[in-house]
Amino acid sequence: MADKYGVTRRQTRRYVGRGYEIIRDDIDAADVEREKLVSQLVNSLQESMAKAAAAGHACAVFSCCRELRELLGLAADAKPRHAPPTPYRIGHGS
Repeated sequence: MADKYGVTRRQTRRYVGRGYEIIRDDIDAADVEREKLVSQLVNSLQESMAKAAAAGHACAVFSCCRELRELLGLAADAKPRHAPPTPYRIGHGS
């Protein structure tokens, strides 16, 4: 966004952050089953990793692994960069 639209990287982060808030609010308003949503996200990330590995895109595989690790809360030795709302974590909230 910064390069394409000529805004600062800081402003780009604000726009993207606000976009995530809007998506989260839409999900909350739609009363989506969180466990089902997380399952779909896990499946999508696994499929993306397989396609990226087959295409030889190591960076894409690594990115998917990192997102999957954060989504599932498997990074016991690392502090999260941002604290997602508890209901989006598997086994927590409703």
